[in-house]
Amino acid sequence: MRKNGVILNINRTGGLVMLIGTVLSVTKKDDRRCTIRIQHEVDGEWKRTDVTFWNDLDAEEDWRRHTADRVLNMKPRKGSVVMMRCKFQNETMQNATGYSMYYNGLVKIKPDGEHDEENRNVVFGTVSSLKDVTVCGSDAVRANVYVGKRNVNGVPSFHYVTVTLMNDLAIMARTDLAPVANADDTITRKKAAFCCGKIAVYYHSVPCPICGEPMAYDPTDNCMCCADCGITQEPEPGKKQESAFATDYIVTGEITTLRA
Repeated sequence: MRKNGVILNINRTGGLVMLIGTVLSVTKKDDRRCTIRIQHEVDGEWKRTDVTFWNDLDAEEDWRRHTADRVLNMKPRKGSVVMMRCKFQNETMQNATGYSMYYNGLVKIKPDGEHDEENRNVVFGTVSSLKDVTVCGSDAVRANVYVGKRNVNGVPSFHYVTVTLMNDLAIMARTDLAPVANADDTITRKKAAFCCGKIAVYYHSVPCPICGEPMAYDPTDNCMCCADCGITQEPEPGKKQESAFATDYIVTGEITTLRA
């Protein structure tokens, strides 16, 4: 079972990848750059790569002027498992230029010259639960993945993404990703990164303010609709849910907590 490495080739021509690895060291070179050495797996062999992040002070975009500062503020430590958007400088993979770093999250890849559709994303987080389902007559597993916190109208809330794994991926996921209840009243959950297709957005049902019947989300008009009354209203941000189908995944670690 692969636990790190390249989860997604963002742009084969440009060489951009999403890379997962374990932090070995963190070095602040000067006020403009820092280097994070990570260990990862390539075709069964361990590689060590120095990923350098730069503050591009001449860049027009504000985020590019503070790339290294932002990474250092995340306080990466030896042993941390991180995902990086980076570009290897050559085939030896000894050095790379870094553009962003993540501990978890829903990372959306913008279309480019090779990929015109917004259908490539990475879901990186902790698998809170698995559920057996059938999709179009095929065996599948649905994973509820915690990807961090988000603000909804200024109020922090937990952010989950539903990831569906089909056929062989579903068979492997039942073993690789299932939470394990331990004898000491704790539960061990797996941390994983999923390479996914298009992210579908929907909103959980709410009662109709007139008749009380459940309202359903209409993605065409981006509103909640009541089939009985015909009224519509804006969806509540706190009811938002995202889902995607996985094409690959990597188990990056595990976390053990007290059973709720």
